[in-house]
Amino acid sequence: MSRKFVISCESTLRIVAPLLVFGASAAPAVPNAWSLLGDDRGDGRYVREDWDLIAALHDTQGREIVAHCTRMSDEVWDHQITVERWDEATQSWLPLGQAFGGGEDGANAPSLALAGDWLYVAYIQRNSGTGVWGELKVKRYDEPGDLWVEIGQSVLNVDPLENAWAPSLVAVDQAGIDVAVAWEEDGGSAVKAWVKALRDDQWLLLGGGPLNVAPNRDAEDVELAFDGDRIVATWSEEHNDHQAIHVKAVGSDNRWTALGDDLAPGQYGHKPSIAFDGAALHVAYGSYDEALGNARLVLVKRWTDSAWQLLGGPLNEYSSSDDTWASCHRIALRGGRLWVAWCESQGSGKAADLFVKSYSGCEWAIDPGSRARRSLDVDPELDVGQLALAGGLASLLVGFVEEGAIYVERRDPGPPVECIGADRSAPARAVAGGPMW
Repeated sequence: MSRKFVISCESTLRIVAPLLVFGASAAPAVPNAWSLLGDDRGDGRYVREDWDLIAALHDTQGREIVAHCTRMSDEVWDHQITVERWDEATQSWLPLGQAFGGGEDGANAPSLALAGDWLYVAYIQRNSGTGVWGELKVKRYDEPGDLWVEIGQSVLNVDPLENAWAPSLVAVDQAGIDVAVAWEEDGGSAVKAWVKALRDDQWLLLGGGPLNVAPNRDAEDVELAFDGDRIVATWSEEHNDHQAIHVKAVGSDNRWTALGDDLAPGQYGHKPSIAFDGAALHVAYGSYDEALGNARLVLVKRWTDSAWQLLGGPLNEYSSSDDTWASCHRIALRGGRLWVAWCESQGSGKAADLFVKSYSGCEWAIDPGSRARRSLDVDPELDVGQLALAGGLASLLVGFVEEGAIYVERRDPGPPVECIGADRSAPARAVAGGPMW
């Protein structure tokens, strides 16, 4: 089944946190500072919220890096990706290397990963010569030369004549593997999800085939994590009566093994994000349950080595409304705990706001920063679309699109909400399963 050229902005995540303890009470919230880094990164140019994704991470020195995409003209394909790094001394964003795409060979949907000291970017680019609008490419940043260079094959598509989209990069940096990339690709009867790993500057297909549970069902929103031993993937897939959320891991036998059952049985699951917290895997996803009316909920589940366990309740801010609509879920690590960002609207036709919560050890606590209101968007009257969330040693970074403008905010160091009586000295659980390589 061929898929239209629409790349959703609502995918993604990455994390690490200590053992989580239930049954404790939460202490009062401590004000923390969120600050804008620079101005609109789109420089006033048009940003299409269903194509032009944004990615973010921190380098080994804790510096913030973002990749974003904007349309350069009125031409439908004329999209360009820019990678930038925040310079604290000048309080400005400095470009890293050359921009990608533009003109008839437009590029979009960047994803970033840092393996050792190497910075990688994956993205989708149109080939005006063949007419294929979705060629998957990965480049590595050469800092001394200030340029991006292709690594391995120029095009990673399984079928170079089929369209790929929505890549997800993850750093591995183990057993000769630098990074792995997952993506979706048209595949005849259905959209397939694939994963390749970079070893010795060559891209190797993992698992011997696609992730799909059913060969004739579309896969969407594939996302990767690395748990220290294995590359783990989550994605959503059509089912007979709902949209399922699946998780698989690839081990030393290079075969995909399912981790548990469908995370959203009987529900419409969508946009899963996966992360490893040093002890267990976590997946954040959206869930629509007809029994709850029109509510679109944000949920997080933790892998217990045998099953997926719900972590707290729904994160939604508008939990009293049966018309709340949440999307754009992201999960990340900062300061040894789980953080989730998402956008949510209350009722049809109302603007979606940006919210951030962290898991305190007993509940999901709002992190409003230094503002009087609970949301972090620049203007609460305007819609928030795509999100990127990245955690570093000292700060948390969120990038988002708000009515065509691209903003980046940083949460400066400061204590989040804590649980009174939570035991954070308990040892982390070992990761179940054999090593990957």
